[in-house]
Amino acid sequence: MGKSRIESVMEARTQKRKSIAVERALAALRALERSGARAWVVGSLAKGGFGLHSDVDLLVECNEEMESGLFKIVERAMRDFPFHLIPTCAIDDGKLSYFMKEAVDASGIRACA
Repeated sequence: MGKSRIESVMEARTQKRKSIAVERALAALRALERSGARAWVVGSLAKGGFGLHSDVDLLVECNEEMESGLFKIVERAMRDFPFHLIPTCAIDDGKLSYFMKEAVDASGIRACA
């Protein structure tokens, strides 16, 4: 049995949204790299579970003084696409280790696009 029309439409919308997410996440990673910051995509986009209502989660290596400026860089790159900036300075080592296991750099995102 094939997919219903609604399932096909939802799948197409999800793929379009994922394409936009990848494009903007790559732009954010490039902008962060130009600023000297290291960053990774984590969460559903990194793990392959990106859905129609997913956002982009970016883990950024920074201290508290850098956080606001880096947020603005990501905000410009992501435009109207929802995202979470997760600064490494705000999470404990256990959570950082967890995020690093799922982290994907720009080359990994290109591969799944």
